Amino acid sequence: MGVDFYVHTASGPIIEHCDKCRFGPRVHWYEGMEVMEKESGLKDINGGKSMYADVQDFRWLKKMQSPHWEVLNVESGEGGAVEESKFEGIEVRTMEAKKKRDREKQERKKNEAVAATAREGEEGEESSEDEL
Repeated sequence: MGVDFYVHTASGPIIEHCDKCRFGPRVHWYEGMEVMEKESGLKDINGGKSMYADVQDFRWLKKMQSPHWEVLNVESGEGGAVEESKFEGIEVRTMEAKKKRDREKQERKKNEAVAATAREGEEGEESSEDEL
């Protein structure tokens, strides 16, 4: 059994006595995350670039790739990040789930605006008929 880590780190993760570890970029989002990153200075280190793939394996000192870990290809859907979860009042979702939810919210607002405009037009027609 292995473990997938989705992290944003300022320095390479360190492992020792581990097997089947996979590392990928942070794919989750939660309310207030951007503020926390800014206040912590995380965005200023390495130009905001995560060092998730620079894993230091203390059990593997050779120059070749360690057999104890690998990098996740999250772009191709590798890994199994939970799309949405809630823990102690904090809602966490993948960036993709957040984008999808934001698109749905924008679509609802757009539909509500169209419906409101249609209602205003109907009300305007009724009042002009009343004036006749």
